[in-house]
Amino acid sequence: MAAKNLPVPAAKAGAAKTAPSGAKRQTVNKRTAGKVMLIISVCLLPLGLFVLPTTLVFVAGMSPTIVAFAVDRNPDKYLPVIVGSLNLCGVMPVAFELWQGGSSLDHALALLADPFNLAIMFGAAAIGWVINMIVPPMVADVMIWRNQAEIERWQARQQALIEEWSVKVTGAADAVERET
Repeated sequence: MAAKNLPVPAAKAGAAKTAPSGAKRQTVNKRTAGKVMLIISVCLLPLGLFVLPTTLVFVAGMSPTIVAFAVDRNPDKYLPVIVGSLNLCGVMPVAFELWQGGSSLDHALALLADPFNLAIMFGAAAIGWVINMIVPPMVADVMIWRNQAEIERWQARQQALIEEWSVKVTGAADAVERET
């Protein structure tokens, strides 16, 4: 039996027409992201003022992460994730010292003035920058080596097939026979 021509439901028929274009979706996403950032800022600002010494330590200590976020052109933002993770590991000992020694503004400024603390915070972030510069080329090299080995393996298999079945399996023999 032949299938009958059934009418397309209205929801499916109009779906292609109402789907926003890529540029329109990006504009909507940017507006939504801006609203979310505004809401987060409005909520975190009073909290930041309430715990001002901790906020001061984190803003000063995490500045390499802010810079990494600003300079990374990749839409996936790998650099801020790498730098931020290690930078947070460097800031946490200073934050723990602040919390254990009394969370005062004077104590926070004294911790930030200590070159050893700055070396820990910024050194950890520097390790993140180094990892970001070294690891991607290494991964690319490994992928090239693996792909090259795969090509060589397939070429060896192809050669074995040619030896077993003659040149006819390559399709080149048909072209030679047609020309003669």
